[in-house]
Amino acid sequence: FGDYSAAVGAILLVIYLVIVLFIFLEYSHVKFIKASIKSRKVQISLADVSKIISVCWVLTTIPVFALFMLIGSAGGVAEYINQIALRVEEWEGKGNYVAAVKMIPVLNLIYFSTLFSVKANRKAWLKYAAHFVLFVLCALATGSRNTLVLNFLLMLFIVAHLGYLPTKKTLISAGVACV
Repeated sequence: FGDYSAAVGAILLVIYLVIVLFIFLEYSHVKFIKASIKSRKVQISLADVSKIISVCWVLTTIPVFALFMLIGSAGGVAEYINQIALRVEEWEGKGNYVAAVKMIPVLNLIYFSTLFSVKANRKAWLKYAAHFVLFVLCALATGSRNTLVLNFLLMLFIVAHLGYLPTKKTLISAGVACV
């Protein structure tokens, strides 16, 4: 790993520390936050949750299909993997596929926040785990480490703002995993 990797790691660490700082600052206002969340909480029916999740799954087919198109245009999986290092040059003219693949982190966050806001059951979380695996595979397939790390940080941020403040142990272990 060269200087670039160290710089990227330092930037990600700073971003993580800023998010953790805000979460720690919120610990001092927990009563206010929980009261605020309860007063503005939107009631979502199970039918609406089901629709949101269904739409997430349908829209997830777009990035997955786009990834298959990128792999196919590269000449197969082996050639695709070889192109990842030089993806800016090799994928020139394929920006529509790359943009479509970049849709999946947003869908993953919508799916996660929907399930987390309604306290979903284990079966729903297992379905989310399948979606999460697709997200991780798509993110890794595009060669983007930042997409993964940023999504984890945003998930932590969503959890904190829904009123479930993570423990210090969780924050530290998430930070170590991100770096």
